[in-house]
Amino acid sequence: MQLPVIKKKLPNGLTILYKESPSETVTIEFSVHTGSIMEQKSEAGLSHFLEHLLFEGTKNRPSSKAIANEIEKYGGEFNAATSQERTFYYVKIANKHFVVALDILADMLQHSLFDPKILEKERKVILDEINMINDNPRQYQWVLFNKALFGAHPASLPVYGNVSLLKKMTREQILAYFSKWYVSSQITIIIAGNIPGALDVVAQKCSSWIKKSVSLSPAVVPSANKKTVVVEKKKLGQSYLVLGYKAVLRTDPDSVVFDVISGILGRGQSGWLFDEIRAKRGLCYSVGIEYDANKTFSSVGIYCGMDKKNIPKVKELILEQLKKLKSVEKNDVLEAQTFIEGSLALRHENTAAVAEELAYWHHAASTDALDQYLVHVNSVTAADVHRVAKKYFDDQYTLAVLEQK
Repeated sequence: MQLPVIKKKLPNGLTILYKESPSETVTIEFSVHTGSIMEQKSEAGLSHFLEHLLFEGTKNRPSSKAIANEIEKYGGEFNAATSQERTFYYVKIANKHFVVALDILADMLQHSLFDPKILEKERKVILDEINMINDNPRQYQWVLFNKALFGAHPASLPVYGNVSLLKKMTREQILAYFSKWYVSSQITIIIAGNIPGALDVVAQKCSSWIKKSVSLSPAVVPSANKKTVVVEKKKLGQSYLVLGYKAVLRTDPDSVVFDVISGILGRGQSGWLFDEIRAKRGLCYSVGIEYDANKTFSSVGIYCGMDKKNIPKVKELILEQLKKLKSVEKNDVLEAQTFIEGSLALRHENTAAVAEELAYWHHAASTDALDQYLVHVNSVTAADVHRVAKKYFDDQYTLAVLEQK
């Protein structure tokens, strides 16, 4: 039986979520509700830049090595990531070192130094990271796809930002962005593990944070799907494509239907896409589907890497599988539902995965929706899949192709 999520909101506006998990490890995540779509044009890449800088030293731990060593000497792991809507930082560590991990993360978010010399060093690192992403076709295909799919919407811009702006971004800009968004009302602290009294420990540690909120602008609504094809040629050993659509938000009741569809099409080696494109015809090595459901925008994209001579056939087969969904049988839906349930069970053995799942659902929908997620997944019928496939999978798709020269 899954234990309930315990939620506490401090007077300063900071939210704490605790999920008890029978494990020898605990994960603490600080989820900051800002990302690339909150940035102004002149700030493109600031969220990601900040993510790097918070690991570079605080008043109590004046270097990146000091921060890392305090976690790693206990065998712990730590990382961070930036998305369009959130930036998050986490430490996974043995239960008995919970207080140490909490202190480090709180220190990073409150007392980072933003040393000018370190800032310049990290600027070079970020520019190298951008080059790495642009050189990696499996990552760059999504940059190309989102740009084509979302057009003028902020979700079209890469999370890593604008290179020319990043080269001249000032410390003052960084500090202003940090002061605006890294405030109590925009931060959720998530604990996943077996830590009695965890909520009280976090509350005591963070209750002194100054109460501050930010005025949020209304979310920009993405435009309707329209047929868009973009082709970019690069020196590559094979070609890559993503075919997809704007999709429903995580709060939409049909979001679980998209999850079931993803299970039908992309369930490992038994999903329709792998079976039809790779197993039966050997047209590719890698093929799958990603449903990226968020709070203010969402997309679904089918991806494949293949020789360019196979692009027309692969595209044809992808569209065929989407068409087949309009008459999917009950057993296909059932197998996708058991796949989702089993995948969740495996993920829940990892406290870092549990913490990130909580953070995602708290932001994109609610923890109540997470509690009822499998109930809603298992209520999806073949008729629901027929309806959603007919409504969303039409000829108004976006096709992004990264073609080998």
